[in-house]
Amino acid sequence: MKTMEKKIWTYQQLDKIPEHLIVLNGKEIEIRIASVKHGRWVFKVSNKLNKIFKRKYNIMVGEVSVLIKKNPLLSPDLVIEIEKEKEEIDIEEKMNYYSSIGIKKQIWVLLSRREVIVIEDNKRSIYSFDDEIELLEGKKIKFSDIEKEVGLWELKRDLWEEESIRKFWN
Repeated sequence: MKTMEKKIWTYQQLDKIPEHLIVLNGKEIEIRIASVKHGRWVFKVSNKLNKIFKRKYNIMVGEVSVLIKKNPLLSPDLVIEIEKEKEEIDIEEKMNYYSSIGIKKQIWVLLSRREVIVIEDNKRSIYSFDDEIELLEGKKIKFSDIEKEVGLWELKRDLWEEESIRKFWN
């Protein structure tokens, strides 16, 4: 990990940061490409959020997380981070950073443990995938439902691949 000269980045300068890097607490951190499974989770979560909130919030999807904002010029009202198989940095550091820049609520989906950590008002709560997690404005999400959707997609893909291989060899 390489440390950068501390400076405040403006929106005009964001396009100068190489795509494979993020800046966190003044440190350059190289981003690893996420897995297909991680991508499916981010896709399914963002679709679910779009259905829940319709056009009331801006739902933005990045390499790692889903951001939800009412006002595009302010910090996100909610960040949902989906755990990658191999994280670039300690998630505790990221949690603390998000709190320090004014993100009101964080939801961390830990795929490896089927747990969800919610941070709001400097309080941390741990839930299972089967619990309903409040997002914003009383709207809730159950990550076990998304887990089923991701699993069904993978099952369909596997069946399609098996069928394609059979057809190819017959």
